[in-house]
Amino acid sequence: MQKNDYKAQGAIEYLLIIGAAILVVAIVVIAMTSTTTTATTQTTQATTTSGQAQTGLGQMAISMASGGGGTQTKAGLNCKAIKNMFSSASNGLYWIDPTGGDTSDAFQAYCDMTTDGGGWTLVLLNSPYPTPPSPTWNEAINNNTVTGSLNVDLISFDQLVGLKYWNLIGNTLRAEVGSTPTNLTHRATYTYSLNTANDYSITMSNEQVSIQTTGTSSPGLYTYHAAISAKFTTLDRDNDIETSGNCATYYGNTSWWYGACWSGSFWGGGTSGGYRNKPFWTGSNILPSDPIEYFDWGAIFIR
Repeated sequence: MQKNDYKAQGAIEYLLIIGAAILVVAIVVIAMTSTTTTATTQTTQATTTSGQAQTGLGQMAISMASGGGGTQTKAGLNCKAIKNMFSSASNGLYWIDPTGGDTSDAFQAYCDMTTDGGGWTLVLLNSPYPTPPSPTWNEAINNNTVTGSLNVDLISFDQLVGLKYWNLIGNTLRAEVGSTPTNLTHRATYTYSLNTANDYSITMSNEQVSIQTTGTSSPGLYTYHAAISAKFTTLDRDNDIETSGNCATYYGNTSWWYGACWSGSFWGGGTSGGYRNKPFWTGSNILPSDPIEYFDWGAIFIR
């Protein structure tokens, strides 16, 4: 073999070695890049999962916190107090203790945490549930009277929160009626007060109508009952101005701020059979010529 042939062969071998080295380096780089990408993806997935867990635990954390309303011993003062403490609190059932201090008298109530800033406590509900409350005076003032089963659907129960708690919960009253909780025909808010020294007579002012799809804008609770500062009447305590008897006993023993007797009772005729067992926005609709102002669902909230 000639000298020049040895040189050519050496050059070729050298180039092959260099090429193999480059190939090894390329494979290593690709492998490292793949590992880094996989690690990054796994880290991203872990972060996302962690974020989802935090979101899922948000309401749970609120309910278990002191004042969060998750249990009787952790009851909040009212829905507004809970909303003030935990801005992310969502609609649902909470334990509240409007009197404060010892939570032995705390009770569960539905909190609307979204409407108009949230913090609304449900204090009266007449839903499609067939049996409205018929409390005695003591029960109507001091108890949380529920028929059916408390549920966030707001159609499985009727409820009357004891009147002694109303002023403590707040001074703004929101009344609304419709075919369902999410399909309203009327909604209005008021500044209100119950006079505890005068059989819980009701006064209302500063009307703000926010929903009116048909009929009369103002409820009878405002235009008639509050207008005469009607006192509260129960089956065993007659504070109405009807001279012939107790209005509560006429209408399925339902308690209300009766006058002589009602124009727009949220209990309607109760289970008496003579009138519809539905919430009336106004009137009593006893004549065919009367406007239809009764609905399948009606509620009063306080904040």
